[in-house]
Amino acid sequence: MAIDLHSYLITLIAAAQGAPGDEGLTQVLEHLLATASAPQAELLRRAAIPRWIDAAVLSVLQEPEEPGEDQLAALRAYSFVRELGDGRLALPDTLRAALLATWRRDRPEALHAIQLRLYHHFSQQTTPPGTAGGAMPLLPDSPVLSVVPASTEADLRRRAAIYHLLHLDPEHGLDQLRASFAHLEATRRCAEAERLLATAAEAVGEAALGPRQRRWLQYLRARLLHATQCRAEAAAQLTALQAHGDLEPDLAGHVSRSLGLIYAEQGHGVQAIELYRQSIAHFARTGEQQALAETLLLLGAAYQELAARAGEWYTPVAPQSLLLQASAALGSWLLALPFLIASLVLGPGNRLLPVPEHCAHYQNWLRIRLANVARSWYAQARDAFQLLGDATGVLRAEQHLADLVLHYGYPAEARATLEELLRQPAARDPYLRAWLQRSLAACELASGQYDRARALLSELQAFFAELGDTRRVATVLALRGRAALRAGDGKQALDDLSAALGQFRTLQDTAAREQILDELRAWQQRPGTSAGTRLRIDALLAAEPEQRYVERFIHSYRDLLRGATALALPLALLLMAMVAPVPVITPQPNGVISFGASFDPWRATGVVATLLLIAMAGYAAIATAIIAWLPIGRIEREQPDAIVTRPGSIARYDGRGQLVTDLPWATVRRWLSLDRCLWKRPLALHSRMVLEGAPGQALAIAGLTGWYSQLQQDIERRLALAGGPPVVRRQLGTSLLRSPGGILIALGVALLLLVAATTNGWLQLSPAFAPPLAAAIWFLALSGSLILAPIAVWLAARPGILGATQPGWRWPLLTGALGGGTVMLAVLAGGGLIRVEALRYALILWGAAVLADALVATLLPRRRLLRLGAVAAAVALSLVWIGRPALAHYHWLEGSLARAQVQNGATAAVLHCAAAATARELGASAYATLLVQADCAGHAGDWTAAARYYLWAVQAAPEGSSRRALAHYNLAVAAGYLGAPSTLIQASGAYQQICARRAWADPICAQLQAAGPPQLRR
Repeated sequence: MAIDLHSYLITLIAAAQGAPGDEGLTQVLEHLLATASAPQAELLRRAAIPRWIDAAVLSVLQEPEEPGEDQLAALRAYSFVRELGDGRLALPDTLRAALLATWRRDRPEALHAIQLRLYHHFSQQTTPPGTAGGAMPLLPDSPVLSVVPASTEADLRRRAAIYHLLHLDPEHGLDQLRASFAHLEATRRCAEAERLLATAAEAVGEAALGPRQRRWLQYLRARLLHATQCRAEAAAQLTALQAHGDLEPDLAGHVSRSLGLIYAEQGHGVQAIELYRQSIAHFARTGEQQALAETLLLLGAAYQELAARAGEWYTPVAPQSLLLQASAALGSWLLALPFLIASLVLGPGNRLLPVPEHCAHYQNWLRIRLANVARSWYAQARDAFQLLGDATGVLRAEQHLADLVLHYGYPAEARATLEELLRQPAARDPYLRAWLQRSLAACELASGQYDRARALLSELQAFFAELGDTRRVATVLALRGRAALRAGDGKQALDDLSAALGQFRTLQDTAAREQILDELRAWQQRPGTSAGTRLRIDALLAAEPEQRYVERFIHSYRDLLRGATALALPLALLLMAMVAPVPVITPQPNGVISFGASFDPWRATGVVATLLLIAMAGYAAIATAIIAWLPIGRIEREQPDAIVTRPGSIARYDGRGQLVTDLPWATVRRWLSLDRCLWKRPLALHSRMVLEGAPGQALAIAGLTGWYSQLQQDIERRLALAGGPPVVRRQLGTSLLRSPGGILIALGVALLLLVAATTNGWLQLSPAFAPPLAAAIWFLALSGSLILAPIAVWLAARPGILGATQPGWRWPLLTGALGGGTVMLAVLAGGGLIRVEALRYALILWGAAVLADALVATLLPRRRLLRLGAVAAAVALSLVWIGRPALAHYHWLEGSLARAQVQNGATAAVLHCAAAATARELGASAYATLLVQADCAGHAGDWTAAARYYLWAVQAAPEGSSRRALAHYNLAVAAGYLGAPSTLIQASGAYQQICARRAWADPICAQLQAAGPPQLRR
């Protein structure tokens, strides 16, 4: 009978496949049920309702009044009934679907009653996922719970219960489906989760679910794809769901959160944050407080990942020289001092700043700001979990906060928090406890307890490996590698870091992989790393198919810092030139009082100290603006770009992860590098390089990019492997000190010190040179030309070359403003502000040259010869403008130096005192030049000429000024030597009358009073 029926059924189904619509299949079913007995037909109909049948299920399907014959054996008599094992049977899918259709069409009430009994049956034999003492409701509205422990059989029965509940109450069934899926996802049971979703999909096929439930099922499928590392497919499904204009707010919140999680794992933190914010808005609208708290926690993690995007804390590489090491340590300490004071004020309970040595470096400020934002979201998540009474959620949020405290450099405080968390009841969960112990191991590592950290991490690695949690195994391996490195076990460190790197590569976790690469790069350049270890690290880095290098600062403040640091050296030199020269009134042995100048070293030291304090205050102010007040929305908009190197190309991505430039290695034709250094190491703010490809295609890389030197090595290696024409880096930058310009600077500083020492009378070098030569040396030294020229090349000329390849290169604008401002200051301030005349003329030349270079570099960047011509023309025009007064100043210097030599007994130099007259003819101050000539004549014994020059000086000096009083006094001295009492009395009365009106506290008058009235000498 069974064989005949089966053959007949197969024949009929084959024939029915050619019939239109469901007509053929309906005929088959009608014939099958007509040929069977009434009990057999009903048995077949009821056997189609559950997904599978065993003896217990058949007892549920039977009505109480029906006979208790062996219906399972009757079903087995049909050859088309499938054996599933464990005593379970199932009808063919096509036949079952057709029978269910007849139930829904003809007997919907009876179908509902049987579905209810089946749900009742299955729910009694299972426990809700993720609960220890709780259970699944026996009936949709029943408070009675089942407490059967979870097992593989329980999973099977839970799926069956959810299947029938989806038919009875789709909304309630959807809730149970989501809860079961969330538990399976959290425990990484992806295979069971896939079976659960397949069961739910059957309900969709049976028209039990509406559009809302179907969208939720699509969302859960996307989450399953994400859990199985199919990120692209998951993102596509989630994006398709987002495209629905009528998506429910609760589902929209979950979709945004899941898509944000995918973006976060791919290193696109800004998009993740935007999606998390959308999710929070949806959950706040729907009142889903638990989902809201979870999303707040994810938002904090996204900001923390954004902070870690640029790598570990920036610390400068220690120089090899002990002197340079001491200087660098002193500089770092001075920069960290304001932050040390701030940390002491905040106290140990309010760690808003990391340890001061991290705050001292501007490369870390953005990281601190983002970490503090992450802290605020973690705190909000903790508070939300507390309101919900979710002890586990509170513990997770507190762990994140403790990890931040550890990251800020306070391991003792973090350990105390973690030990307190481990004592809480919620920490009894083995999985959660193991993750807390991972944080505790990180504290041990930061405290120097390397062996304890390694032992604990080995236990955790075995624990997570047993659970199959690949991501956390990789995280523990990376941490254990760092512990081995600190303990000096280089081989184990490389093995662990290499294994973690491979696992994160498989997981496609860009952020975690880059953190390990950063650790390897830092290890490679650390002093004391063996050559073998360096080679092995080189091999690991070269094996990475993709490497990412992120800039360490936001765009808006980068130019501000760049301009401030560029102005620091010229401003310091200018202020010292303005403050250090002081007028000096010196009594001479012959009774004359000379008026001159000297250089006060204490004033120069005071300028340096003042500038240092101003720089520290300004540095701290910028840091405060970024760390505490910079709007977070602006940070998200101005996230630094990332440079990504791959085997085929090098690319730039903006802060949102959008591709900006993709330059194939084979198309690179030129590599320009502008590495500006003080000595050997490039200055991050002022260095840059450009790769040029096809015409109009170029990729610029700022020196602020993390691991800038390693990126250059990476580029060099990949260019060599590209197979194109050889590309050699062309160095356009220069070292300010380690170059011919550095020699000029050293010579200029040495000359300046010698001239200052001679002017102050500490050395007697001027008699060694003839006055004209001595004047030339003095003019050269005091002008600072030997210092200013290399600074112009370093600051403006070389960087301007990049304008030819980068139309947006804004550095010439800054140097042009600096040059124009210098010219205006030198011209408008005059000798009253800049007391060193030679420096004032040199600044005019320097500023004009820099301004001309910047204008051409901005307007016509590709015309290099035109730039040189413009600089030459600017210098020539400036020389025409300042040539006469500069020559006058030179002759005045010659006369002044001749006077000094005559005063020291070199009477032959008296002939060169006439240079003062030449200076006067060229426009120099009549008063100053006449005093020089008068003093020379007096020291030579020609008091008649001296008296004449002093009289002319009286007439040249301003009426009632102390300078006129000085000229009257010296005229009285000359009259005393000439034996002219009337002139002596008249001149003495004149200077006393002037000083009486001006008060004797005037420096010149005070000196005149101290010297006493002139006397007749014969």
